[in-house]
Amino acid sequence: MRSLVGLFVGLALLSAACESNNPLRRERRAPIEPVARQAVPPNPEPTKAPPGGVVQEPAAGPAATPAPGVTAERYPLPKSAPAAAADRKVVLAGELKVEVSRPDEAIAGLRGQVQGWGGHVQRQTDRTVVVRLPAAQFDAAFQWLRGSGRVLTESQQAEDATEEAVDLGVRVDSAKKARDRLLAILQQADKVEDTLKVEAELRRTTEDVERLEGRQRALADRVALATLAVAFQPLVDDPEATRQKRPSRFAWINRVGAERVVEDF
Repeated sequence: MRSLVGLFVGLALLSAACESNNPLRRERRAPIEPVARQAVPPNPEPTKAPPGGVVQEPAAGPAATPAPGVTAERYPLPKSAPAAAADRKVVLAGELKVEVSRPDEAIAGLRGQVQGWGGHVQRQTDRTVVVRLPAAQFDAAFQWLRGSGRVLTESQQAEDATEEAVDLGVRVDSAKKARDRLLAILQQADKVEDTLKVEAELRRTTEDVERLEGRQRALADRVALATLAVAFQPLVDDPEATRQKRPSRFAWINRVGAERVVEDF
């Protein structure tokens, strides 16, 4: 009886040892860990507007970092707009041909208007008058001339001289700085030969400054005063002036003139 009991105990121990060495059995017995559930935040409450009725937006996050190889120098930010229209330098000029009944009276009226606008008459050739007037009165002059008679031809030009004005300003400043440096060198020169060389260069630089400043003044005058050329044409020309004269068969009449011969009779 004891031998049978011992046999059953041995078989039970052997069976237990085999089950512990079986990997499939170990996996089946491995405890299953529960999957962690991600916590879901509760629904945010709607943002309530303050008494003023304006809802503040959340602060923006940090600026995005540029990609490798992209720098601010390669892609600069847009600069401010160029100089305003008031800072631009524009040279105005115009031409008109106007048909009027009395050219002399029209020319006298134009002279008076130009003086009232603060301008002046530059020159006059027969019935063509060239005037200089403030640029602000350029359109007003055209309006007045259109009302004085029938406009046959009309043209206007506007030349942008902003770049020229800036270039002249830079060149004048550079020439003045060079002149100042030469004056400083001249005060330190010890030898006569060096002094003569510096004086010659200083004389040339001073001439450049004066020439550039003269161009600046001329450009400023062209910008401040517009140029307007007006040709007045009469409605009906004088028949005596327009009648084509035929030469006489008598040479002495051609020398004296037919009008003189008529007057003598």
